Amino acid sequence: MSARSQAIRDFLEKCIQNRRKDLLKKLEGKTDAGSRKKRREILDKIVLPVILSEGAEVASQIQIATHVAKATHPNIHIKNTTNLLYTSPNDFTQHKEVGTHSLSAPNLVADATGDGAKNKKAYEAYLLLQRKFEEKTILQMLKEKDRDAINALDNDKNRADELADKLIEIDSPKITSPASHSLMKQVYWLVGRDATNNEEYHLLSPLFSNPLVHAMHAEITDARFGEANVAARRSRWNKNEKPQEGAAYRDYPNLIARKLGGKKQLNISQLNSERSGINYLLASLPPHWQEQPKSFLNISSALDHFRNYNNVDQHVKKLCQFLMANPKSTMKPYAKRERIEQALYQLFVEFGFEIQEQYTPGWTRNADCKLQRCERLWLDPGRAYLPPHPDHKEDDQAFTREFGQKVWPDSVATLFAKWLYSILYKAGLPVGDNEIQRWKKQARHVIVCATDWPATARYRAHIPGKVSEEPHS
Repeated sequence: MSARSQAIRDFLEKCIQNRRKDLLKKLEGKTDAGSRKKRREILDKIVLPVILSEGAEVASQIQIATHVAKATHPNIHIKNTTNLLYTSPNDFTQHKEVGTHSLSAPNLVADATGDGAKNKKAYEAYLLLQRKFEEKTILQMLKEKDRDAINALDNDKNRADELADKLIEIDSPKITSPASHSLMKQVYWLVGRDATNNEEYHLLSPLFSNPLVHAMHAEITDARFGEANVAARRSRWNKNEKPQEGAAYRDYPNLIARKLGGKKQLNISQLNSERSGINYLLASLPPHWQEQPKSFLNISSALDHFRNYNNVDQHVKKLCQFLMANPKSTMKPYAKRERIEQALYQLFVEFGFEIQEQYTPGWTRNADCKLQRCERLWLDPGRAYLPPHPDHKEDDQAFTREFGQKVWPDSVATLFAKWLYSILYKAGLPVGDNEIQRWKKQARHVIVCATDWPATARYRAHIPGKVSEEPHS
């Protein structure tokens, strides 16, 4: 092996050492069985001979791409469908809207997609081959038949040639002409004038931008769990605590997490597996056309409108009918009542969410708003994040402070419990303090969960129709 070959070999070894060190760092302080297993796998697999041999073995069976078709449907085979190969941000059409073109070159990471476990093997090899030596990537040197680079792969010349021949296929297109798939999203776009002529349509197949999703996931994860943002969040809630200089608080409310790949996220792609299959969707909400919530002004409680909301009245009647039948104190009747009550709790949360989204934050400043303080805090949470209004400065500051103290969920839950008690009591049903305390406790739990995890609560808030169904006999 020449001196230059040895230098390339040493460079590859150093890259692997750094990669192994970075992966092990993520497991520091973790002693559970899963972490111990991952640590052993890293020590066994992240070594140069293994990465080169495994990468060469699967290079022809995976596709390196920025936009992967399998994220649309896991059963789309890479050799039947076009995946968009690595493309620079500058190669995309530049729009003012945020998209893949908005990423800087370092953030436009390629992905490995193919058949499950093979993705990881290929991706490790691809990362290694993308390292630059003498201003060229190792992969580029292999494609140019650089003898020193090839010899650096293995001490045996024949084995080195075999590895090089297979590795250079790692980023090559696995399908030679553009092709869509019946499992993909497709749009037939008329480009001519005759809508009855099939030849005058272009078939558009939107592809999933993994680099954009990956960059977005990193930003949101940092906003949720990063040390700087956690400190800024703490300063925001603890008014007596001086925020650190330059500690801007970032938040992404109303997130939805779309899971790809089920329990086998690696079947989609390597980057999808690194995100644990999580692909965040930002809230896409309609504009606030109505400036003031007129239907909630000049009333003493929002619960005046709750019974007319969605299927609330239907569930209340079901509960009344159930209790009037004087059910036995056994598990089956108890479970039925529990389902009805849980449906009411979730509808209560959904009711609150719709009011929060429908009206502009700060609407409870209106002089005609007669709602109790706890209801204002519940239904107008956005006001707590607004700068104090000159005409309501002291009240706004108190509002923000009270919202952060989180005493209001108890009061709102009490209102709900008394509202339900009033209906059942008027119907002549035997309810009392025990029921009020139980309803209050459950309602408070749902409200607090909705405040902390709005996306989860919204998902659950659409379950009531199913929750209240009778079980099949």
